[in-house]
Amino acid sequence: MYSHENQLLTNVLSRNAVGATLMFSRRALVEGNIVMANRRHGIVLKQFDNSKVIGNVICGQNRGLFVQQANQNRFEGNLIATNDIGLYLSNISEDNTFTGNAFIRNTDQVWQPPFESGQGRKGPNAFSEHGRGNYWSDYTGTDRNHDGIGDTPYHETDAFGYIVDRHPNARVFAMSPAVALLRKGEELMPVLDTEGVTDLAPLMTWPWPSNTPSLLTARR
Repeated sequence: MYSHENQLLTNVLSRNAVGATLMFSRRALVEGNIVMANRRHGIVLKQFDNSKVIGNVICGQNRGLFVQQANQNRFEGNLIATNDIGLYLSNISEDNTFTGNAFIRNTDQVWQPPFESGQGRKGPNAFSEHGRGNYWSDYTGTDRNHDGIGDTPYHETDAFGYIVDRHPNARVFAMSPAVALLRKGEELMPVLDTEGVTDLAPLMTWPWPSNTPSLLTARR
């Protein structure tokens, strides 16, 4: 806490209650860490500003990244996989950039209160930059011109997300064929008028680390 301009590099943080908690700090670098199978959160960032979170592996927690009141940070090249919630983004976290990350088989890829997605003074969070977004394992769009970018945006706040927010037990159906079909229909004809989390340029592929198979089976 209250510790600025520090670096957290190439650590293995596993089987704790929380992998790492960084609070009331700015201009930090969190890079190249493996954060897996912790009981509650992978990395907690609270009032954490103007920093970079790059190239980390965050797998197998209740919440992979817990980001609260954090502003103007850059999240790039992270593998966020098999968490109950991949990215928990709340309490007016603003003007953060997420690009080149891979969100793989999280029950909820991103959770953000719908009423927080467009308010605040610093500006909204961006899930793409210069025509490059993130990879989403549940994206069902196509790439007709083969440029590596999906033809349609990725929307996290969809009909199923609306259901889960009101009935959390429905989360057990997240990986089912029925939900995949529901999300495909949502892309073609949205039924909810909510802004939510939108990636305008979802990636069709992502460079997998060599130890991906073992990381994707990590459990707390």
